[in-house]
Amino acid sequence: MTAKTKPREWTPDEVRTRFLEHLAVMVDYWARVPEKDLVGQPRPPLRTGETVAHRRLEGLAFSICTALDGCAVALPAFVVAPSPHPENRAFNIGRGENYYSRAGNVPGDIAGGLHEQWHKVYDGILPKLQPQQVDHTRVIGAAQRLIAARAEKQLTEDEWAELEEALRGG
Repeated sequence: MTAKTKPREWTPDEVRTRFLEHLAVMVDYWARVPEKDLVGQPRPPLRTGETVAHRRLEGLAFSICTALDGCAVALPAFVVAPSPHPENRAFNIGRGENYYSRAGNVPGDIAGGLHEQWHKVYDGILPKLQPQQVDHTRVIGAAQRLIAARAEKQLTEDEWAELEEALRGG
């Protein structure tokens, strides 16, 4: 913060962009994890029919869930709730099927345009991403410690700083 700016709440557009930028970084990260770190120790061997691409995509999916759960260093937790079409309930009842509840309006909701903004954000950040030498075992271990500490609601300032450094590849 500079002396000229006053802290303010992020706008939904800014939050959407920050979230999509985080996803772009995760795409780049999982694309660059060396194969030996995906199938070697401490990871179990590939299951029948599983490929290295499955491991990369599974890692990306896990990273997205981690971000939504609030375990990403740069992002808060996000509310993820169904928002079905207004006619969904009556339509599904008429077919004898279950239906989704409607979550209603959530302040700061960034959903609804993520897929439309994805390529703009991804194409803008991709040139800025540089291949880095990262100790993936250290990063995975730090993420696991962070998730465990968050679940227990116990994390000292020193532990937080150590985890942040490890997650940034330091």
